[in-house]
Amino acid sequence: MSSQVVPQDRESLLILIQKKDEQIDSLQKRVICPRKYQDNLQAKGKNHIGKWATLAGESGYTVNRRRAITRMWGDYKKHFGGLRSYRDTLEIHYEDALHWIDAWSMPSYLMDTPTLE
Repeated sequence: MSSQVVPQDRESLLILIQKKDEQIDSLQKRVICPRKYQDNLQAKGKNHIGKWATLAGESGYTVNRRRAITRMWGDYKKHFGGLRSYRDTLEIHYEDALHWIDAWSMPSYLMDTPTLE
């Protein structure tokens, strides 16, 4: 265990606090969301695609949900710095991620008009 340094004056105490703050910031930039948050992101994404599919259906269109989900998560990963998966979302970005999902709009090419047979 490291030995504790007792600061002798105000300036050295401020320097010590600044170093600790930098260490905390560095750690926060590496901590991913807990599993509960990851599950919330997944559920919110599925729910959001479902809302788009419902709106498209009311307008006489169909939606390929699989393609829509793939596109949404692809856009999500690019937006948050090239993540491999939404499960790699940093904890400090969790709230932003929820807002991003709400704001995402489905491209029109994912909506098809139904064919009549």
